[in-house]
Amino acid sequence: RSPLVAFGAEVLHTYASPFKSMVEQDINVSMEVEGGPGWWEGMETLITRKDQDGKVWGPDQRLDRQTALKVATQNGANYILKGDQLGSIETGKFADLVILDHDFMTMPEEEISEIRPLMTMMGGKIVFVRTDFSNEHDLRPIGAEINTHEALQARRPGN
Repeated sequence: RSPLVAFGAEVLHTYASPFKSMVEQDINVSMEVEGGPGWWEGMETLITRKDQDGKVWGPDQRLDRQTALKVATQNGANYILKGDQLGSIETGKFADLVILDHDFMTMPEEEISEIRPLMTMMGGKIVFVRTDFSNEHDLRPIGAEINTHEALQARRPGN
């Protein structure tokens, strides 16, 4: 059964994932989403509160972009008890890097789910470069996957 049928609109508007209320109470709210496009879909939902049909649930629980980013990064690191090592850019922390194809802070919020990585670095090494970005910048790092994000997602088990 759908949550709407099970609980009704009033309950969903009031209690469905009250992220903003929890953040305001200093609860370490984090987001658990498998990487890739699902991560950005989750970010878009935190900000817009829209479901797949475009219906907004609990509009008073929308997060601003900066708070949504903190929920997805620093709060996630705190959740796994590694906030002192991960989750923010600070001296002494691991600093993996992702170059994105859009500016998360300024793009239209309804398009956030469309963000895709151009390049990913882990442990100081380039591990992924999107084919067009690689060609444009003449990047051919040894050991890096040069491909499209969609092709990599399609290779995942279960797809």
